[in-house]
Amino acid sequence: MGKATRRILRIGLTLLGLGAAIGGGAPAAAGPLGAPPVEPTWPDTTLNDQIRGALLQFYRQRDDAALPAQMAAPRWEAEKTAAAKDPDTLWEVRGGAGTACHTAVSRADFIACAGGRLAATFAKVGYGGGFTLFDPANYYANDTVARMANFYGLYHAFVHDHDSDLPAGVPYTAGEARRSKDYHRAMVRGYEAHSRELIMRMFRETRGDASFQVSLTRTAGLLEMSYVPLVAFLEREQAWGSNRDRRNAFSLINGLNQRVWWEWVWSQTNGPATAGFVNLGSQSTYDNSRPANGALDGTDHFRYSFDSGDEDIASLRTAAVDSGPGGIDGYWFDSDYPPPGDWWCYGTFGLTASDGLQKCLDMSARGSQTGSRSAPGPFSPYGQYYGNPGAAQPCTDRLYTSSGHSCGDTNLGSIAEEWLWSFSGARMGLFVIERLAAMGDPDFPARALGGAAAQRVPLGLSPALSPYEHVTERLGYGVAGFHGGSGINDDLEWTWSANGVVRAIRTLSAGLHDGEEQNGRLSVGEGDVPAGVDPASRLGSTWDRFAYKDHQEYPGAMENHSAGPSPIYGTTLFGLVLGDRTGDAPRPAGGLASSLFDGQHRNTVDEFQNWVWLYQATYHRCPPPSGQADDPAASACFDRGGSRRQRIYAPPNPGSPTVRFDYLWRSHDAGGTELIDQDGHIAAAETSCGGRPGVPWRQVYNRDLAAGAALPGGGPIKLLTDESGLGAYNELIQGAGGLMRLTAARYPVNAGDPAFAAERALVLKPWYDEAYTTVSSIFSLFTDTLGYVPEIENSNCLGTNPDPGDPSLAMISWQQGTGATTQATAIRRAMWYSIAANWTWWYDPDWLVIDPQRW
Repeated sequence: MGKATRRILRIGLTLLGLGAAIGGGAPAAAGPLGAPPVEPTWPDTTLNDQIRGALLQFYRQRDDAALPAQMAAPRWEAEKTAAAKDPDTLWEVRGGAGTACHTAVSRADFIACAGGRLAATFAKVGYGGGFTLFDPANYYANDTVARMANFYGLYHAFVHDHDSDLPAGVPYTAGEARRSKDYHRAMVRGYEAHSRELIMRMFRETRGDASFQVSLTRTAGLLEMSYVPLVAFLEREQAWGSNRDRRNAFSLINGLNQRVWWEWVWSQTNGPATAGFVNLGSQSTYDNSRPANGALDGTDHFRYSFDSGDEDIASLRTAAVDSGPGGIDGYWFDSDYPPPGDWWCYGTFGLTASDGLQKCLDMSARGSQTGSRSAPGPFSPYGQYYGNPGAAQPCTDRLYTSSGHSCGDTNLGSIAEEWLWSFSGARMGLFVIERLAAMGDPDFPARALGGAAAQRVPLGLSPALSPYEHVTERLGYGVAGFHGGSGINDDLEWTWSANGVVRAIRTLSAGLHDGEEQNGRLSVGEGDVPAGVDPASRLGSTWDRFAYKDHQEYPGAMENHSAGPSPIYGTTLFGLVLGDRTGDAPRPAGGLASSLFDGQHRNTVDEFQNWVWLYQATYHRCPPPSGQADDPAASACFDRGGSRRQRIYAPPNPGSPTVRFDYLWRSHDAGGTELIDQDGHIAAAETSCGGRPGVPWRQVYNRDLAAGAALPGGGPIKLLTDESGLGAYNELIQGAGGLMRLTAARYPVNAGDPAFAAERALVLKPWYDEAYTTVSSIFSLFTDTLGYVPEIENSNCLGTNPDPGDPSLAMISWQQGTGATTQATAIRRAMWYSIAANWTWWYDPDWLVIDPQRW
């Protein structure tokens, strides 16, 4: 995906987890700090109660027109705690024209006011009601609005279930709307209608725009992951506005499933590859390669019902955009994907010399063709790869030398994210289709993919499986992987290849290539060395093997579309793991794809432990002993009780003397040891206080010190935000949650095997307990100590607290730090506190589950 989309796509990924009473409603106790259960459990009732209590505490701090402006746009610490945080009332009182919904009566009224809130969120001026938010010229302008509609709808679903005391069917006045279940159902319907309209029009009205359509292919699964929860809520409550809305919702899910199936699943028989360089499928894939028995005929369209009648809408890209037959014409997952190159840096920072540009270029050089972290090779793409300008198709001729013809960028983060959200989203959607078929539902979509016994087909060497089963079995290959330590059976064996060849694949490897064969095979790319290049340079090419100083665990801490490592990447993968919610399996599996922990591929001790490695490499560093270098997956780094592993965050501690700053990232450990290379990775602070993306780490600006940010009392520890301007706690909620879910699923397997028993005692239980305690402590800090979510309330500056009654050092509030208006600040806060409802969606698999006997 292009550089312009990087920031936007963070909405609903890593930013998605952000998340005393004012103006009505009693405060809800967030729950005390919980002790981990005796055995790893998912879900955990105590932890879920704590999370639900945190949301209720915030949502019962409601706005009122009689409250002063600082209750919607707080300026200092006391106001942050006391400020109104309920999104619905913030919108109602402070959102501006067209955003008030409490007086809405008709379907058109609710669509208009929901659209008004979406328009105000994205500063779309001139919205006049109805379905007029679609932008035919910009895919991501529609994608982000559709997913934000889904997040806003999920907030209303939460309030409906947990904070509404007027039952459905009981009339309400405008003053009682926030309390009414009927009101919240109507708001969910309004947001679902906007999201569905936008997605449908992206299929229907931009058929000739190749760039627009490939972007839809890349993010179709991600759209499903946020849209299906609204469908689940309306289905569970039987709260659809009409039978046509219900029928269209299921048809649209079918269309998204078809897009992912034919353009990702069917076309990528040779393994995970990035959307940027793989031959994605299209209408020609369907036309030329579908089974001859006709089992999948007709699954290239979906039917949608308009006022004027039903219409068949093509679900696939036109044949003209297909690049030809498959084979290995995309890059495979491996440990050698460097960040994007110099063009990305210039595109982000411009041509004028600046600190940020120089930091970006320095890191790009490390991953480029001659850099210290990338050896040339057909499976080791450069930060920017170039084609032969003398060739007829220069970008299909991948040279080992640079040329002036730029072909694009790729990196491991892009591959893993796109693969995982595509398969997770399609799996959710295919589950919906399977359930409708099983129940004989009258709204079962025409041209449905899935649900028919005849649609069990083989792919490559696989047995005949349903589309749902294929997606389930292949999903795990996009996210698991092994660290390459000596003697470790560390390669996955991909068996779907169209030519019958079994391939060994290293996915998400964070360590050195070991040069060892897996059942007689090196992993893809591991043995590929161009003529004249030292074969040893292929081993560990993501590392300066004997000279690294910054201890960045590639790629477990690599960011997508950022020129350097950052925890956002690992956080995103764990967040997507939490979002895999189909409810088709009994707990503790809870719907997670079986291939992530089944006996064949995931349940050897060595293999599963890479999940733990991904977690610790995302949020920790492991500096080598002085004068030495070793594999970052060395046992000393894996040892929880050892001294090598160091957090790049401060554990949440309400008694900390620096509690207001502890959510920020750290550049050094408590003893002063450098964990993040300042010169190479940390950009200068932004004096605007608004933050700026584009580099993996940015120093927080201290308005009181010319030297920039420092902890109170000085010292070498620098306060940092990551590439998206976030601190650690938001991301840890997601990463630790994902680890807990996987660990709980792994824990009971093969209980009689001594090796597994040792793993449970030495790895699974200790890491689960640490993740559990971290998350519980974060929520306790948010509710019992701070009274707010720091990343929602704070800017990226610190300084003297402007409260004359408390002139201590503090993080400057967003309104105070950026100079934003009260209305703009209220809208921003309403957005983020709405998105926080995802905490419950992630952590409670029982929420919004539909009775299988009814559906």
